[in-house]
Amino acid sequence: MTLDQLIDDTLTREGGYREDRGGPTAGGVTLASWQAYTGRPATADDIRALTVAQKRAFYTARFTQSPFWAVPDEAVKVFLLDWGVNSGEARVCRWLQRTLNVAPVDGIYGPRTHAAVLAAPAGLLVKALVGQRCAMLSGALRDGTVTRADFAGLVARAVSFV
Repeated sequence: MTLDQLIDDTLTREGGYREDRGGPTAGGVTLASWQAYTGRPATADDIRALTVAQKRAFYTARFTQSPFWAVPDEAVKVFLLDWGVNSGEARVCRWLQRTLNVAPVDGIYGPRTHAAVLAAPAGLLVKALVGQRCAMLSGALRDGTVTRADFAGLVARAVSFV
């Protein structure tokens, strides 16, 4: 999958503008992530007005600067990048570290985590990570962080990678 295909897929999965627990979001670009990317304050109207070109530039920077971009297996890389859009890279890295039994579980994709990813059978790793993502979502449903309506879609999104 090329970077452009990955961005197209992300924009399709994320959809249009909405207000969710992360605040104003358009195509998966949250108010907070847009402010961090641009280095300046923004409003809900700014997020609502984002163009496809702006979202593409955001994801180009986000994906190519992500530590998950270094993952050589495409299926694992695409899954981690997608999960990172939904949950944040540090959280995803902690789940990855737990899955691979990498210590410390610190949310930093460093040399130990990368070596463990390289040593793991990629097909099995994606399946294990899908299970972990679903477990995380189940916990979020129980604690009220995710609604029942959102839960079904988020689980379907995770399972679509298997």
